[in-house]
Amino acid sequence: ADVPRHIFLTRTQCHMLLNACRDDLKQLVLGALYSGCRVTELSRLRVRDVGGHFFGLYVAPIKSSRARYVHLPEEGMSFFLDQCEGRSDDDLVFRMWTNRSWSGRHKHLFRQAVIDAGLPDKFVFHGLRHTYASQLVQAGTPLSVVAHQLGHTTTGTVSRTYAHLCSSTIEEELSRRFASIHPAKSDD
Repeated sequence: ADVPRHIFLTRTQCHMLLNACRDDLKQLVLGALYSGCRVTELSRLRVRDVGGHFFGLYVAPIKSSRARYVHLPEEGMSFFLDQCEGRSDDDLVFRMWTNRSWSGRHKHLFRQAVIDAGLPDKFVFHGLRHTYASQLVQAGTPLSVVAHQLGHTTTGTVSRTYAHLCSSTIEEELSRRFASIHPAKSDD
């Protein structure tokens, strides 16, 4: 449902979570924090989908979703390229330490990492997607860019879900752009 999201992590909480994850899960969590991708998208991501002719990720369509490109910051691009180094194009970017696909196997490990990090009980892996979007919105990123990154065709869902987080950006824009109505008092 498109309701305002209030459960997302701060950067400090992200670090706490990462410190509580085992190494293979930590890589998957970092992938979500850098890209805002769903766990299913990350678990299906192939080496050939990283970089190439684009500074980011190609996210293949799942069910009714459309394929999309996710732009990455330089740090995120470097992280994904490191994950791909020395691997063939068809290899999965993220695998468990047993070399198995993550496909649904992350849940109990993620739950334990959340508990070990002392984070809210209701926080689930999908919350990393909300963390990504929330932090972009709070940093003043236009909602159209956030929508594009998440794979939404319009800003409607993003606006209904995250607009409450951009009040300081709105205040700054109004202060900067609102033309005065009341004439300034002069000293006569």
